[in-house]
Amino acid sequence: AIYREFENGLILVNPSLQVYTFDIQRFLPHTFARLDGSIQQDAITNNGSSVDDFLTLPAEDAIFLKKVKS
Repeated sequence: AIYREFENGLILVNPSLQVYTFDIQRFLPHTFARLDGSIQQDAITNNGSSVDDFLTLPAEDAIFLKKVKS
């Protein structure tokens, strides 16, 4: 699994064929939330909700998260 932090967000990538759970707070001291999606996007994935310490991604999937300003 791979992650990359940006100034205003984070991308998590699981290129493997297995489900992977990221322990976000273990390697990043910030709070993150899902993006606010448009009508054409997946409303369950892109619902703007905050992300807990752990986030599980299916095989061969990725997600963009936004950094929550404190």
